[in-house]
Amino acid sequence: MTTTPAWTTARVVLASTEIDAALWAADYADRCGHGLTVAHTPDRVTQAHDVTVRLRAGSPRLDVSTRSIPEPIAYGLAAESHTADLIVLDAEQTVLARTVTARARCPLVAIPPATNQDDDLPVVVGTDGGHLAEAVVLAGLALATALGTGVRVVCCTLGTPITGPRSTSVAQATFTVTNSCAEQYPDVPVEVRIARSHPVTGLIRHARLASVLVVGSDPTGDDSTSHHLLHRSSTPVALVGPLVPAHRKPEPLSCSPAAEPS
Repeated sequence: MTTTPAWTTARVVLASTEIDAALWAADYADRCGHGLTVAHTPDRVTQAHDVTVRLRAGSPRLDVSTRSIPEPIAYGLAAESHTADLIVLDAEQTVLARTVTARARCPLVAIPPATNQDDDLPVVVGTDGGHLAEAVVLAGLALATALGTGVRVVCCTLGTPITGPRSTSVAQATFTVTNSCAEQYPDVPVEVRIARSHPVTGLIRHARLASVLVVGSDPTGDDSTSHHLLHRSSTPVALVGPLVPAHRKPEPLSCSPAAEPS
């Protein structure tokens, strides 16, 4: 039996009125049996209402609500992340995506235009086995569980060693973390690929045959990989920031704050 996502509180926050992002978020929330909150700034009330009406018509059983968040919205979304399973926005909001990810306690998914969800494609997780690896791999496993697919962990390395008690190489660290995390999701097929290429090049190539690409994003270090992936990937990119806990006790739906009526 698979595990519930570590950060789950049974709510998805949609921070975009773009229809591709909205449909992806609604499909994900519906698959998980979660509620969907359409978060918007005060000047986007009409657009948020229109999106909400369309989502309710397309998914009658989905619990869709709206919430007005004052500017700056990045701080409001970071606050929402404390009680959310996932934050979803469109890939055009790259600056907002990275700003929120730096403060968020749940993963954020950026949806590019014309995204087609293919259930036969795996979730691709890019990691180097570093300090964000456990949270990143667990996020990928949780997404794969919701989407009903497997996980391909891709470690892009040219043989550069890393330090630490867990391992003496990037590849070994990746295998160690993946094996440990996979034990919590025994029903999810997992494979590891070691690619001797630059992370951006290698992950973009693997993302072409993925349902979601999951990577870590840490503003305190070299965050250029996630930046380039947001701009270049035609696949949804899930960012896992430094504040996303690898182990967070699930909370029941009733614990989520009441959403504003639409």
